[in-house]
Amino acid sequence: MPRVFPSFRDAEGIEHTLTFQERVSKNLLLFKALDEQSQEVCAKFVYRPYGEEVHRLLSHEGMAPKLLGVSRIGDGPTMIVMEMLNDPWQTLYTFVQINSRWRVDGVQAAIHKRLEDILAKLNAGGVVHGDFRANNVMVKPGEEELAVLIDFDWAGKAGEVHYPLDRNHIGIQWPGQAGSAISVGDDRSTFKIQWAKLVTQQFFIAPFYV
Repeated sequence: MPRVFPSFRDAEGIEHTLTFQERVSKNLLLFKALDEQSQEVCAKFVYRPYGEEVHRLLSHEGMAPKLLGVSRIGDGPTMIVMEMLNDPWQTLYTFVQINSRWRVDGVQAAIHKRLEDILAKLNAGGVVHGDFRANNVMVKPGEEELAVLIDFDWAGKAGEVHYPLDRNHIGIQWPGQAGSAISVGDDRSTFKIQWAKLVTQQFFIAPFYV
């Protein structure tokens, strides 16, 4: 697929070339690439509709990786190009498991407030993320108050986007049925369940891939 997408256009219609470097995920079509200025970017390929507008909404607020552009070719996959979050960025799931800062005074409160702010921004826009779990939150140790949300595959207008029929259900308490519309409040319900597990560290060993 990288050969089919040698470039992308940003929000202003300006074309940027891409040089793909390596695949960075075994479970997702996620690649590291360089733009024409040799800046590292992340290129993600999806076959389902992507919540571009929700990603862009949070990106403008610094609550998601910068969305650099989206490319589509016919009925093929969609390529989303975004800011690359390299080490030391970690998923919140990993951060809780391996980083001692999770137990530092004020860190949990800072992350909780940040996620509440993200939820408020989604609600104000009448949109949903749909998969507000710890593996879709990225945290940078030492700057936990700037946590960001990722993976907008299920995102969109509240009540208009639906949970996939093939979503993972093992060890996960979803607020809605598979195939049902994702409603206002679903993200908060998922967040509350996830947060309780984060605090007690009672996660199922592999809770997150669809």
